[in-house]
Amino acid sequence: MNSKIKISIVTPSYNQGAFLERTIKSVIDQKHPNIEYIIIDGGSTDNSVDIIKKYKDEVDYWVSENDSGQYDAIKKGFKKATGDVLCWINSDDILLPGSLNHISNIFENCPNIDVVYGNIYYIDKFDNIVKDMRNTPLVKSGYLYKAGFGFSQPEVFWRNSLYNKVGGIDSSGQFAMDYDLFFKFIKAGAKFKHTRVHLSALRFYEGTKTSKISHIGLKENQAIRNKIFLGNSIIFRIVLRLCVWPVKIVHYILQGDTSWLIKHFMQKIRILK
Repeated sequence: MNSKIKISIVTPSYNQGAFLERTIKSVIDQKHPNIEYIIIDGGSTDNSVDIIKKYKDEVDYWVSENDSGQYDAIKKGFKKATGDVLCWINSDDILLPGSLNHISNIFENCPNIDVVYGNIYYIDKFDNIVKDMRNTPLVKSGYLYKAGFGFSQPEVFWRNSLYNKVGGIDSSGQFAMDYDLFFKFIKAGAKFKHTRVHLSALRFYEGTKTSKISHIGLKENQAIRNKIFLGNSIIFRIVLRLCVWPVKIVHYILQGDTSWLIKHFMQKIRILK
């Protein structure tokens, strides 16, 4: 495959030697002909640097030095990026085979599209799939107010020009800066496209940031929503959720995900019980 679309992937990492090699291999094994891979390590004290050096010939840029955290590392990585399309993959998540070829095809064939996102698997520390998460075309209000719509950062790819237009990532937070970045994309009028392909896998296990400081994420999400003139009312969000979900259900049915939708709702009901 000859692709005119150059994709830059940034991996921030700190003491993730247990999973880092799996992440790196998931990127370089894509065999995409026009990829730029950047790893920003925060001065790891485990075997992370040895792992990076093992693949240094297939990594375009890497550094291991102290930084101010994950989002500072991501911001540094994107400053080095020269690709047409950007994405970041954390050092315990993975890209699924063929993802980059699929994404580049969409961006090449849809020059008016700014952001592409797909579906995602949640996996445990042994790479076992624990959840199959599927999306629908974007309902902007549903995403902005977290009212029954969302997507996960590893499944989202965007044009470098859009990233620069909105001023890049805000590295001051600890948890919700992907939400903030995508909020800025929406505010800037970016055009989103959903593909039904599973593009990546997000790893959940004891010790992840999601499991340890999710309460901080909730506060940061609310602070981001405060930038919008509505949405702080619980009643408003409930009403919006009731409006968004029928639209999503129709999309799921039209795109052939009816059986998944039924299974998803049954799982929700079992959890409530």
